[in-house]
Amino acid sequence: MSGLASSGYIDIGANLLDEKFSGVYFGTKRHEEDRDAVLTRALAPEGPCRRVICTSGTIDDSKETLTFTERSPLLYTTCGVHPTRATQGCEGMLEVVKENWLGVGGKGVGDEGVGGGGRVVAIGELGLDYDRLQFADKEAQHTTLLAQLAVNKELIGMGITLPLFLHSRSCGLDLHSILEDHRDSWTTGVVHSFDDTFEVAEKYLELGLYIGVNGCSFKTEDNVEVVKKLPMDRLLLETDAPYCDIRQTHAGHQFVKTTFATVKEKKWIPNAMVKNRMEPCMIAQVAEVVSGAKGLELEQVKQTCWDNSLRLFFPNEKKCKNNES
Repeated sequence: MSGLASSGYIDIGANLLDEKFSGVYFGTKRHEEDRDAVLTRALAPEGPCRRVICTSGTIDDSKETLTFTERSPLLYTTCGVHPTRATQGCEGMLEVVKENWLGVGGKGVGDEGVGGGGRVVAIGELGLDYDRLQFADKEAQHTTLLAQLAVNKELIGMGITLPLFLHSRSCGLDLHSILEDHRDSWTTGVVHSFDDTFEVAEKYLELGLYIGVNGCSFKTEDNVEVVKKLPMDRLLLETDAPYCDIRQTHAGHQFVKTTFATVKEKKWIPNAMVKNRMEPCMIAQVAEVVSGAKGLELEQVKQTCWDNSLRLFFPNEKKCKNNES
């Protein structure tokens, strides 16, 4: 597998270090770790994903995820602090990114690509989350967000330009305002797991940002209407595994064509997929909803989102491919 052919999807956001992939559900151990099986389903030659970007919630998470990416040359990671974990701060972030960003090291993208051998392809997950202030209040979230933007500005000064992987939940336009006020502290990015109004999406699009969609973006008819309006050249696909599965009660479920055999976690057997546990291999369902909602051919959605993902996370490869054409 070269990692260069657009024969599949790039899942731009998956929480593969989440305890559900260790078999722990709501504090109870139900089965053994099955991350290797999850990766096989997603990244095997017959699987749907050509790459998966793992998301990190703290700097320690980022370090652990970097070790995890050694399981496959098609795994990458973000580095940053999730707003609900803002009280942990972002100390050490600069060093982790400098030592591990995509532009450093030996080989490149995938197993034969261009660029460096580092695994960090984005700064994040960072942003604001007013739904879960019990974990970190607004002041802590704002402080840590601004601290990360300051680190990113320093990285830009060193010639390290990575996109932001942004989390925006029930915060109105507060995140937008901060990004607008600190435009010299970032270059580009994506607002992931988007479930807000099109008016809010427009404000982010005006800043040059991309929009990431997953099962949480398709829950209601209003959500689906927003997806219909989003421009394809700014759209990215993600699973946010193990969260954000597309359920039968969701408005977007009507467009899902690919199905998977699953078992409840209590009845898990080796190599089984777990009911209501999202996996990167289910990225095809996300594309199918976008395809159905927009009335576009699935292959067009796949190719456009592939190109968008390269442009944002693997820009050197995109430039190389353009020069070859």
